[in-house]
Amino acid sequence: MSVTRGSSVQKNTPRRPGNLPTKLKWTLQALNFIDLLAVGFIEPLITPLAKKHGALPVVASAIGSMYGLFQLLSSAPFGYLSDKLGRKFVYIFSCVGTAFAYSLLGMNSYMCIPLLFASRSIAGISKHSGEAINALIVDYTVVEKRSIAFGRMQTASTLGMMIAPTIGGFLYHWAGEQSFLPASISCSLLFIDCVLAWYLLPSNEEVQKRRVEMDSSEQKKEQKVDCDEGFSLLRPGVLGALALRLLMGLALVMFRQSLALVLTYRFSMAPELLGMVFSYQGLVYSLCYYLLIPALSKWKDDSTLTTLGFMGMAVGCLAAALAPTVGVFCITVAPVVAAAAVARTSSTTTLTHLVPPHQAGRMLGLADIVFSVSRMGAPAISGILMQHLGDSAPLFCCATAAGVAALVSANLVHKPHIKME
Repeated sequence: MSVTRGSSVQKNTPRRPGNLPTKLKWTLQALNFIDLLAVGFIEPLITPLAKKHGALPVVASAIGSMYGLFQLLSSAPFGYLSDKLGRKFVYIFSCVGTAFAYSLLGMNSYMCIPLLFASRSIAGISKHSGEAINALIVDYTVVEKRSIAFGRMQTASTLGMMIAPTIGGFLYHWAGEQSFLPASISCSLLFIDCVLAWYLLPSNEEVQKRRVEMDSSEQKKEQKVDCDEGFSLLRPGVLGALALRLLMGLALVMFRQSLALVLTYRFSMAPELLGMVFSYQGLVYSLCYYLLIPALSKWKDDSTLTTLGFMGMAVGCLAAALAPTVGVFCITVAPVVAAAAVARTSSTTTLTHLVPPHQAGRMLGLADIVFSVSRMGAPAISGILMQHLGDSAPLFCCATAAGVAALVSANLVHKPHIKME
């Protein structure tokens, strides 16, 4: 009888906070996959579309900068809305707004450079689905388990980026270099993502209840942070981590833009082949997020992995800048992507160490503002450097930014600033 009572009590004991519930984990992975699948149909076509309509490299880069500019302007408000109205609201709004932005690219009869600028601007305002997902992970996990959780989510998203670019490139070619078909598929996927998010993501009330559980058990024991303490940039380590975020954004965005520019303008690669390169990049990302990062997280702490990741990026970008042929250039993409995956995941985890879970939306929103400064400036810098200093100049600049980021990581955020037991 006593065994039965003991078993009943044990069975009804609430699970200790700290892990993503299985249903939510698979939901977030599915949403991430569909979201990036939709993005993957469109992103590789932006630069070829700009070139087709007579844009010089600097103009094609400026189109990319518009996305960063409006991400910069909208990140803080959406971070606040994420904390106040819920992650679900932000995610659904992101799906609707991004679908509208991509629908503009399907207007083949009216396609022109201003329409490309408009599409990227609207996408920049609305595309905050990643921040909503990351904030949900913070809401439901303790700090030492977030790096693996972030990596698993990135695996799902990069699987989408592995599949879609090749298909999108071939659809664009098959349709006679018209973007209607890829844009239509992308919008349909975002509509499906929106419906799934509406029915499957937890409500704001459920998330707030989970925050209370985290605050009452794990947060007091692991982070030693007062739950009622206001958000502040003066919290130890925050400014250093944000400086690192700025450099990381500069290196990552400049590499992505350089990849598209070099393959499109220097090697005159067709859109369908460019899509294959983006898919290859997504495959490397997926393997790193699924296999490499979980293994490395057991070997070194997040701040050390961040430093090593940026060092790897610097070396890889130098190799890409010196690549004599398109084949060698594509080979050098793999180590850069692997190092970037490690640096991005580890640095994001380090950011979430610095604030309690109920302030995660604002912290991630602020980090995205800083990252958006790079999204705004790096594409334009890449175009200007390529047009005036040569094809390899953006990659040398990317290597420099990654090297400086490694130094900042080693000196400013080498050790966690929140005490843990």
